Amino acid sequence: MKNRYFLKMLFGFALSGFLNNAVGQTDNTVSSTPSPYCIGLTYTSNVGTAIESGNNYGCLMTQPNPTWFFLKAETSGDIIMSLSAANDIDFIVYGPFDDMNELISLSGQHGVSPESPEVDCSYSGTNNETVTINGMVAGQYYLILITNYASIVQEITLTQTSGTGSLDCSVMNQAFHNITGEAFYDMNQNGAKEVDENYLEGVEINFAPMNYSVSTNSAGQFSYNYFTEDTVDYTVTSILPGWSSTGTNPVDFTLNTANPDTSGILFGFYPDSLYYSNTLDMVATSALCVGANVSWFVVQNNGTIMNSGIIELLMDDELTYVSSSYPADSIVGDYLYFSFDSLQPFQSFMIQIISDPEITMMVGDTVVNIATLTLLDSLGATQTTMTDTTAVPALCSYDPNDKIALPNGAYQLTNLISPDTKIEYIINFQNTGTASAVNVEIRDDLSALIDESTFEFMSSSHNATVSIDSSRMISFYFEDINLPDSTTNEPMSKGYVKFRVALVSGVLPNDIVNNQARIYFDNNPPIYTNTTENILNCFILPAPVNLTYSNQQILTNIIDPNMTFVWSLNGDILVGETNSFVDVTLDGTYTVVVSNQYGCQTTASYNYVFSDLGIHANQAISAAIYPNPSKAEFGIYFAESGTYQLSILDESGRLIFADEIQENNSYIIDGATLPVGVYFVKLTNDINETSFYRIVKL
Repeated sequence: MKNRYFLKMLFGFALSGFLNNAVGQTDNTVSSTPSPYCIGLTYTSNVGTAIESGNNYGCLMTQPNPTWFFLKAETSGDIIMSLSAANDIDFIVYGPFDDMNELISLSGQHGVSPESPEVDCSYSGTNNETVTINGMVAGQYYLILITNYASIVQEITLTQTSGTGSLDCSVMNQAFHNITGEAFYDMNQNGAKEVDENYLEGVEINFAPMNYSVSTNSAGQFSYNYFTEDTVDYTVTSILPGWSSTGTNPVDFTLNTANPDTSGILFGFYPDSLYYSNTLDMVATSALCVGANVSWFVVQNNGTIMNSGIIELLMDDELTYVSSSYPADSIVGDYLYFSFDSLQPFQSFMIQIISDPEITMMVGDTVVNIATLTLLDSLGATQTTMTDTTAVPALCSYDPNDKIALPNGAYQLTNLISPDTKIEYIINFQNTGTASAVNVEIRDDLSALIDESTFEFMSSSHNATVSIDSSRMISFYFEDINLPDSTTNEPMSKGYVKFRVALVSGVLPNDIVNNQARIYFDNNPPIYTNTTENILNCFILPAPVNLTYSNQQILTNIIDPNMTFVWSLNGDILVGETNSFVDVTLDGTYTVVVSNQYGCQTTASYNYVFSDLGIHANQAISAAIYPNPSKAEFGIYFAESGTYQLSILDESGRLIFADEIQENNSYIIDGATLPVGVYFVKLTNDINETSFYRIVKL
């Protein structure tokens, strides 16, 4: 006996839309484009149709014979409706959506996800279901799935039983315009698709007059649905930089409610120049001390010529090769060799490597694998050679669903970046449940400091549909991945995605770029990865600091009020000294740290070795100088008579005057010839001991 469940969960959902550089093309996982439905209308139910797996169907534990509809609110308010049939039916309602584009984006991208806004749901054993929508707002849309549990061809009718809200039945006069097509490599440039001509992924397709863009998927396909009651004159244009069209481009046509579909649009392309250009990308999770280790490397043909190649993989001696998704041509010691041929432009070649750890692997070891690609032309001649390396730490226990940012401090790298740094993100995932995951989705909300237009999809372990929505969320959707659980097949339960982004302009020193991903396995709650952190380095520093001495003070050349100052003497902080100068009271090394408003610092030091006035017990030569200050003469009076070398220096250390004092205990300095200022008297005795004294000429 089925039970009825009312689930009033409300989640946020952002309208998904491709950027021009998004990879792949969305696949419609709702069985058909939802049809309009309204009060008083009857439809004949489906029998024998199947539902899409992996979607969020709320209380519907089974979903036999599904049909998708949409409703549009005409009058705001609550509405209570009855779905009636001769035999058992069930339903679930999602919404609200602000417009049809948002609703289509939901149903057209990957069905109804775990975060889709659910309004009402019933899985009862009755043929008369009550549908309740509270707080309906005029102009909003709702998506409804009706399932025919009885599996009997029957009519189902929608009627309103109460409520102040009402539905807009004018939608019944509208229709979906469906546009589909493909892009291909037109090798003979005749504008027609031949059997041996491959499809092109990543071709930008623009739809006018609605100013909408998508990119072709890995099969070279694109599609677009537009809901309207109008007759629309469409212009569809395809763009592939570095390639020229060989057929009609753009394509013009008209669709209306009587003729709502067009398919078979073909865009042929031929390269403007012929060249070889490949990339090699190797990815590895953290090395495991126990259990299988998994790594991948991907070869992508980014050029315009079909090519072949040889891959040499040098495995770390802490690993023992077990198997690979593509057979190795040969294995020599720690070296594995793979070859491939006929790699077409825009096609990629991936190999997954499974290895076991040696018993000598220790926590903290760095496990290094090196892949080298030798690219060959059609005659077998070497065109280029490239290398990629992974260096990962050995761990015995770690969260398999994690995120890595390069650079990020992992793998013994620094997390400091400059404004022009491109950050590479790797998101690792593993199904640690108890059953295979039919669909997997990774959602990544980009930091406000990241420029989403620079997004570059690099590679993934499985085929993924990639999109970026209006809230700057990247979605990687693995439809029908059927990822086994780790207890059934541990090595094959893992996967990854890798992408690259750049920063927005105007970032500041010490800004922090945080990033975290959510991983969804079917309808389960999300698994949150760790948060990566990158810090902008001090690319804006205070001006160079110069220190000078004057009137018993050490002064900086900095006058900017945004600067802060911290002084120290011989390494000890001088508490309270936060000005651009410091009073000199003791001999030693005075150091200032100047910080700007971003926290970036510049340091300078000044070595002060001159003592204050008078006789000091700690001086090597005991003497007194007075009067000091003086306008004329300075008298030097020694505690003991003797022979002394006398030097007078200015503040910069330049020698002004020198003399020798022969076996005497006093000496007169004629200050009349000295300009006003501060001077230093240097005395050296016959055993080469030296003392300094400071005098001031008035």
